[in-house]
Amino acid sequence: MSTSQADKSSVSQHPQNVAETDQARSIASNNHEDRIAPGLNPVPQHNPFHFDVSQDTGREVQHEGKKDPGGIAEDESEDEDQDEGQDEGQDEDEDEEGSEEDESEDEDTEDGDGDSDESSDPGAEDMGRPLELKKGSRSSKRVDVRRTLKHCLAQDFSHIATFSFFRTYTDAPNPILKLEGFDFVALPLNSREGQALRNFACTATGRSEPPHPTVWCLDVTRHSIQSEEARWTTFMAKVVQDACNSMGVKYSPQIHRFRLSEVHIFDPGSSICSQKTAPASDGAFASLMIILPSASNGGNLGLSHSGTVVQYDCDASSISTTTAVSWLSGVTCNFGPISGGYQLALMYKLTHIDVAAAPKPALSDNTAMLERLRHALRYWAERGEGRTPEKILYRLKESYDNDKLSCRALKGDDANKFRVLEGLTKALGLHLGFANVECHLSGQASEDYRQEERDRFYEWDERRDERDMKSMKYGKYVELSSDFEEEFEPNEDVEFGDEIDERKTTVKKFVDMHGRLISNTMDPHDRSEAIPGDLTRGIEDDTEYDKQEYEGFHDNHDGGLERWYTRTVLVIWPGRNDIWIRYGTHNLEGVFRAVEAIRSPTPSKEERQLVGHVLWAVEEGYAKPSPTAQSVCHAACSWTQPDLWIRSVWTCSRSSTGVSLLTMEQVQTAITVFTFAIVQPSLDRMLLDEPSDTARVHFLRKLDKWFSATTSTGFVMDDVRAWFVTSIEEVTKTVHAPKPGDQNLLISLAVMSEDVTVLTRIILPQIKDKVDSEFIRQLATQVFAEAKFPDVDTKKKVIIELMTHAMTNARFTAPTDTSTSNSPYDTNSARHIAEAYSQTCFAICNDLFGSVLEKLCDTTTMTSAQKASHTEHTLLPFLKFLSEHVRRNPSTPHMSIIIAFAEDVFRRVVDDFKEKPTSLRSGYLHSVFDTAALFEGCMSALASSFLPQIANLSLSPDGYLAVMEILQLKEEKITLSSTYASSDIQETIKLSVKKYASIVSLAHYSFAVKAFQTSLKYGSPDACRTILQRLFAPSLLTSDHVGNVLAPLIPTIRSLSQDPALAEDVTFALQAIMLVWVDKVLGPKPKHDITKFLSDMAGWQPAQTCCRQCTDLKECLVESPEKTATLHSIGASRISHLEVRLKKYAQGIATWSVIKKPSPQSLKITKLDGFLTSLKWYLKQRQGLEMMKSLSKDEAGVKDILGVHFERIARLLAAIPPAVPASAQLHSPASAARPSTSLSMPLAVVGTSSRQASPLPPAKRQKTHGRDVIDLT
Repeated sequence: MSTSQADKSSVSQHPQNVAETDQARSIASNNHEDRIAPGLNPVPQHNPFHFDVSQDTGREVQHEGKKDPGGIAEDESEDEDQDEGQDEGQDEDEDEEGSEEDESEDEDTEDGDGDSDESSDPGAEDMGRPLELKKGSRSSKRVDVRRTLKHCLAQDFSHIATFSFFRTYTDAPNPILKLEGFDFVALPLNSREGQALRNFACTATGRSEPPHPTVWCLDVTRHSIQSEEARWTTFMAKVVQDACNSMGVKYSPQIHRFRLSEVHIFDPGSSICSQKTAPASDGAFASLMIILPSASNGGNLGLSHSGTVVQYDCDASSISTTTAVSWLSGVTCNFGPISGGYQLALMYKLTHIDVAAAPKPALSDNTAMLERLRHALRYWAERGEGRTPEKILYRLKESYDNDKLSCRALKGDDANKFRVLEGLTKALGLHLGFANVECHLSGQASEDYRQEERDRFYEWDERRDERDMKSMKYGKYVELSSDFEEEFEPNEDVEFGDEIDERKTTVKKFVDMHGRLISNTMDPHDRSEAIPGDLTRGIEDDTEYDKQEYEGFHDNHDGGLERWYTRTVLVIWPGRNDIWIRYGTHNLEGVFRAVEAIRSPTPSKEERQLVGHVLWAVEEGYAKPSPTAQSVCHAACSWTQPDLWIRSVWTCSRSSTGVSLLTMEQVQTAITVFTFAIVQPSLDRMLLDEPSDTARVHFLRKLDKWFSATTSTGFVMDDVRAWFVTSIEEVTKTVHAPKPGDQNLLISLAVMSEDVTVLTRIILPQIKDKVDSEFIRQLATQVFAEAKFPDVDTKKKVIIELMTHAMTNARFTAPTDTSTSNSPYDTNSARHIAEAYSQTCFAICNDLFGSVLEKLCDTTTMTSAQKASHTEHTLLPFLKFLSEHVRRNPSTPHMSIIIAFAEDVFRRVVDDFKEKPTSLRSGYLHSVFDTAALFEGCMSALASSFLPQIANLSLSPDGYLAVMEILQLKEEKITLSSTYASSDIQETIKLSVKKYASIVSLAHYSFAVKAFQTSLKYGSPDACRTILQRLFAPSLLTSDHVGNVLAPLIPTIRSLSQDPALAEDVTFALQAIMLVWVDKVLGPKPKHDITKFLSDMAGWQPAQTCCRQCTDLKECLVESPEKTATLHSIGASRISHLEVRLKKYAQGIATWSVIKKPSPQSLKITKLDGFLTSLKWYLKQRQGLEMMKSLSKDEAGVKDILGVHFERIARLLAAIPPAVPASAQLHSPASAARPSTSLSMPLAVVGTSSRQASPLPPAKRQKTHGRDVIDLT
C-alpha cells in the first residue's frame, strides 16, 4: 500500500572496533532514552523499511508502507463504480478516450519535476507510444496502473509473442562439467576456480587475450566438454520447453533440439556490447544461455529488437541458483559488466529440424497495447510515491490446485498472459506470483425453489408418518423403500437469489512463479488492488464450487445458502514492495527464517530490507521480541555491526523478555565478535528486564562457566569477574516475588555471594511481604541442610531469625479480622502448619517449639464457635501428632511441656461441652478419650473433669449415647483418684440412659425399638417405663400413631416382659394398643354387607398355572384397597374370559371397561364406593385379628393379657361367618361356622393366604402377553 515519498537521510558509519566500555555504555544509554542506537537512523512510524544497516551507501531502502487514506485517485474510484455498475465494453471505451488524451501530452520529464507531477490531472493517463528506458529519467504523467492493467489484460493474448525468455531455477542439478585437460569444474564457481578456468582458456585457445572483449570462449567443437550428471539432460529439456513456450514457439521434442555450442568465462570487467545473433542456416532459431551458480556480482543482460528493449538482472542469488536466458535469432544482446568474481555460462543453440519453419523474431500486431502495458508497469516500477498500488491481484480464467500452483501449470489464455507479463516484469524489476483465494458467498437461495422443496418435504413427512404407524401396528420397526432417507435432505442443486448478503475473500496459499511457497496467507487487499475490484464478482453463477451449505426452505428454514469457491489470482508487485508482499505482518516466521539464513559478511540490499522489516515489525507490535532479537543479532554478528546488535537488544527488551531474548550461544558469539565491553550494557539490560530470578541466576552461571572455559580474547578476565560480582549483587538487591520452590534459588544467591547473612540482611526485607510464612519456613530448613555455609553459628542465627519471622506470620489459629462470629475456619491448614513448624523445630531449632505451642493455644481473638472448632480439628489432631513424636523419641526434651499442653487441651474440650452441649458427638468423644489414652495420666484427669458435668449438661440423644458408649468402653482404663467425690462411671451411665429415654424421638416405630434396646442394654427398666409413658401420651393417640407406631411395636413390647419388673407395664401397654386400635383404626362396621361376596370369592379358586389373569382379577377385587386396577395388554380373548367372571362375581360392586389402544387391549376395573369402604374395613379386621393372635403364643395367654376386654375385642375382630371350610384357629382344627367369642372360631380370611393347590391336573390356559402386569393405581 502506497505512502508518500519519505525523506532520504544518510546512515552514519558504525564503529568497526569498539573496545572501550564507556563508549558501549554511551550507546546503551542513548538507546535507553529513545530506543535507537547511535549510528542508526530513526525509523519513521509510517514506513517499515527506512532502517538501513548499510556501510557503503547513504540512501535508505524505501518501501510503500501502509496505504495512505487519501492515496486513491479519483479515476480509481470511478473505475470501481464502473466495475460494479457497467459492463466491460463501456469501461474499455472510457480507457481508450483517456489514452488518446494522454498521447497529446509530453511523455517524459526530468525526475526532479515533482511539482509538475503533483499538479497534473489526477485522472490523466499516459499509455501511448513506446518509451526507451533512460537512466535517470522517469515519466512524469500519472498513470492509473490498475485501470491500465485491467484494460490490457482484457485483450486477446493468444497471438502475442515475445522474443526473449528469462527464468531462475532453484532446483537445477549440478551438471558436473568435465573439460578435457582441466578435469571437473567445481560449482558454485569461486574466484580461485574461476582464475584457474580462465588460465585454462588462455592455454587452450593459445591466446593471451580473449576473442571478445574480456570474454573467454571455449568452442565445444575443439574442446571436449561433457556433463557427467544424467539429470542435466532432463533439466535442459524442461528449460527449452519453458523458453519456447514463453517466446510463442509451440514446443515439440520431435522437431526442436538443443545443442551446446560454447562455454563463456566472464572475469571481472567482462561484457558483451551490441552483439546481434543472425539466423543460422542449420535451423537454429534462438540462443540459450545457462548461467551456472557462481560467487560473482553484476552481469545484467539487455535484449532489444525493433526498438523494444528488455533488461534482465543475472546477479540475483547467483551463488545458489541457475539462470536461463533465451532470445530469438536477430535480437541484439548486451551483457555485463561483471563487477566482481567470475561467471561460467553454457551457450546453447535451439534448432528446428525444418530450417524453413524455424520461428523468426517479430513484434506482436498489438504493439500499441503492449507498449501501453509496458509503460504502466514501468511507471509502477519507478514510482514509489503517489497513488500506485502496493500489489495487484488479477483473477485468472482457470483455477489451479494448490499442489500445482506454478507457471508450468498454466494453460490457455492464462499461460499466454503470463508469458507476456513475465518478459515485461523481469525487465522492469517487478515480481510475479500466484495465490489461491477462497471466496465465501452467503445469502438466500432463489425463491424459485421454495414451493418445490416444501412439496418434497411434505411428501417425505407423510412417508415417515406412514412408516411410524406401521411400526406401531406390528410392534417392530418397518422398513420403507430403499430410497427413503431417515433425515430429510434438501435438494443441493440450487442457485443464489437476486441478492448476496456477504462476500469475503481469504488468501489460502501464496507462491512465487515457480510454485515455491511464500506463505499460507497474505495481508488483506482492498478493491484498488484487485482485478476485478471484487474478486468474487460473477462467481455465484459458477457451479464449480468447493463446498456448499444449504439449509433449505423446510421446517421454518429460510433457504440460507453459503458457498466456498477457490479462485487463482496472478499477483504482481514492484521490487520495492517485495519484502512487504512476501512477509508483511502475515509471514513473520518466514522473514525470521530468511534473516537467520544470512551468512554473507557484507549485507546486500535485500538483506538490509529484511532486517529493517523485522525491526519495524517488533516496534509496531506485530512480531515477538525473542525471535526478532535472535534473527537480527545473528545478522549483526555476520556483518560485524555492533550498533545493530545493540539496537536489536534494547528495542526488544522493552517487552520484558529478559535473558531469554537471546540464546546463550548468541550472547557468546556477540562477545567474541564485538568484545565484552560492547556487549556488557546490553547484558545488564537483559538482566534488569528478566522477570524470573531463576533465569537470571542460571544465565549468570552459564556465562561464568563459559568465561572460565573459553580462550576468546574479547574480554579481560578481571573485568569479567568484577562484572559478575556486581551482577550477583544487583540480582540480590532486586529479587522479584519468589514462586513456590524458589528457596534453592535464594540460597544459590547467598552461596554465590559467599555470605549466608545475605538471606536476612538483603533478601528477607524484599520478599517478606511477597511470600507466605511457609516459604520462609522451608527456606530455613534448606539453609540448615546447605553444606556450603561453613560458619555454623552464623548459619544458626540466620535460621532462628528466619523461623522467628515465619512463626510471626504463620496462621496457627483463625484469622483475627473476622467479619462475623460464624466466619469459616480453615482447620486443615492450621493443623498442618503447626505440625510442619514443630517438625522444623525438632530438627533444627528446639528452642522455638514452646513458641509454636503458645501461638497454637492463643485463641483470644476467636469466637466461641471458632474456639470449639479449633480444639476439635486442630488441637486434638495435633496431640496425636505429638504422641507419635514421643513414641519415636522417648527421651525428647519437650515431654513436660507436651503433657502440660495435653492437659490444657482436654480442659478446653470440657469447657466446649459446657458452652455448647450439642457439640458432644460420638465420634468426637471417642477421639477425645482415645487421644487422652496416648498420654500417661491424661485419661483419669479427663474423666475427673468430665463426669461431674454430665448431670448439668443438656445433651442431644446422640450425645447421651456417646457418653454411655465411651464410659462403658473405657471404664477399665479410667482410675479415679481417691479424692474424687462426684458420680462414678456406672451412676453416670444410668443417669445418661434416663435422660436419653426422655428426649429420644419416637416418631417412628423403629426409633422406639432402638430406644427400648438401648435402655435394656444399659439395664434401666425405668428408662423403658419412660418410653412407654411417652408412647401412650393422649395427644399422640391418633389413628396414624396407633396404626404405624404402636401396632408394629407389639413384638418389641412383648419382649420387655422378660424383665419381671416390667411385666405389669407390658400387660397394660398391650391392652391399650388393642383397645385404641379397634377404636381409632378399625372403627364401626360399615352398613354395606359384603359377606356373601366374600363367601363367593372364597369358593372361586382359579388355577394359577392356566389362568393367571383370573388370579390377578381376584386379587384386585379382594386384596387391594385401591379403587381402580388395570390389567394391561391381555388381549381381546382374555378380556372376554374375564368379563364372564366379573359378571358372575362383581356385578353390582364394580364396573369395568375395555381399553382398545394401544394394542393388545387392556381391561380397567373400578370398584364402587360402598363396596370399597366395606372391603377396606374387612381388610383392617383381618389385620386386627393377626395383631391379637401375636399378643401371646396361645389363646389362654391372649385372654390373660386382654382380661375383661377380651370378649369385646374378639367379637369385633371375628364377626364374619366362615366363607370356606378353612379355619383361622390358632390351635385347633376347623369347625362349623358359628358366632363365637373364642379365638378357635373360624375367621373369614379371604385372599392369597386362602388359596390351595388343586388336586386335579391344571387345565390348559391361553398364553398371554409376556409383559402383562396388574396396575393397582
